[in-house]
Amino acid sequence: MLILINGASSSGKTSLARSLQKLWSGPLLYWSLDHLISQLPFSYTGSGEHSADGFETVDSDIYVRQHGYVLNDLSVAYIASLANAGYDVVIDYVLIDQQVLMPFVERLHNHEVCFVGLTCDERVISDRNTSRVDRVPGLSLQQQSKVHFCRSFYDLELDSSKALPEELASQLFAFIANESISRGVS
Repeated sequence: MLILINGASSSGKTSLARSLQKLWSGPLLYWSLDHLISQLPFSYTGSGEHSADGFETVDSDIYVRQHGYVLNDLSVAYIASLANAGYDVVIDYVLIDQQVLMPFVERLHNHEVCFVGLTCDERVISDRNTSRVDRVPGLSLQQQSKVHFCRSFYDLELDSSKALPEELASQLFAFIANESISRGVS
């Protein structure tokens, strides 16, 4: 089983994923976009000297560039390999655009995937973003307006401003236990 959680930075994806791991009966591996970005030297992220080739920050927005797309595709291949080896994986991701989403669609179509959208009240997500020193001011609100372009494909949508991560994990766990999850991300 693969659980793909899509949401803006500071929406609560990591907290939800970690809480879900506590409920899982076996090893539920964790993978995130932050893992992927951390593979690049700092100069290829943010406003670094080579960021126009990696993950570039312009004002309060992040853009995926050449190396970012390649690493994204390889990251999804890694996730598929884990699933092929029999591991369950919870994926904490920010699907910034269609090109970031497509490797998930293409590489995971033979796997059982629960596609979850995680939203958050604008005031709450803005406050969370502000309290995180490792985030660009305004990033979360900017992303939230973009990342849910694939909302019509979600199996489940949760709002992290209305419940604690443990409660959301319980809801998600119950949903997975009671629902027939489709193959792949479409």
